[in-house]
Amino acid sequence: MKHNLFSKFYRLVLVLAAFSLIALSIPRAAQAASPAPATATPKTYFIQVTGVEKNNRITVTATGFPANTDFKVRVGPFQDFNKKAVQMGTVNTGSSGNFVFNVTLPGAVKDVKLVTVRLDSSSKQYSYNAFTNANSGTINSNPNAWLPNKPASPTPTPPPVVSGACQVVSTEPSGSMKVRDDFDAAWTIKNTSSKDWGMTEVDYKYVSGEKIYKYKAGYDLPKTVKPGETIKLVVDMRAPSSAGTYKTEWALASGGTYLCSLPLTITVK
Repeated sequence: MKHNLFSKFYRLVLVLAAFSLIALSIPRAAQAASPAPATATPKTYFIQVTGVEKNNRITVTATGFPANTDFKVRVGPFQDFNKKAVQMGTVNTGSSGNFVFNVTLPGAVKDVKLVTVRLDSSSKQYSYNAFTNANSGTINSNPNAWLPNKPASPTPTPPPVVSGACQVVSTEPSGSMKVRDDFDAAWTIKNTSSKDWGMTEVDYKYVSGEKIYKYKAGYDLPKTVKPGETIKLVVDMRAPSSAGTYKTEWALASGGTYLCSLPLTITVK
């Protein structure tokens, strides 16, 4: 009798245990069968620096970008990019979204070991990469690869000039030059006024147009120029990094008065 009661109790325990296992397995099976929540997959815009000329220029290869979209190009030190990045121009992605362009390195990354280049669109699309500032890879030799959608230079505004104060005898250079060529801009001018041009009272300075001077935007006269005398004024300049026609306007000035307009137009091929 006792054995029979124990057998019944044992069978009851087994039945209850089986029901417990079935009950526990139902939520897990339902969870496994339910689809995972949908998540958006971000679009990847990839850039790679494929050529570096230390402290001078880089070639960037871009893939997977949205077609026909303008991106601002910024370059700066990797460690302090947000504070020291310099906008170098604008590049368009073209019809395929795959493109190659060259960038001149700004002074902010001179001798910086690790440098970042970043592209940003107005719709907050972006891509960036870092590179070592040392000669490597190959620079794209196509002149049209230099930031093809660089914003146009502002149209020079001729400064107001005192009539009869001076005469521009000659302007250099003439003809065309290559991208990134260093050259001397020079104006030979004659003092046609009745007053001396003193070294400390008269200077020549940038007024408008393309900022292609290499060092300073203004200089004092190297000597005093008397009425009837001529002087040659020279400015170190560098041709822009893309082909085109560029105009820059300088002036001979005495305080806020312009004595002579000094325009220069160059063609870059």
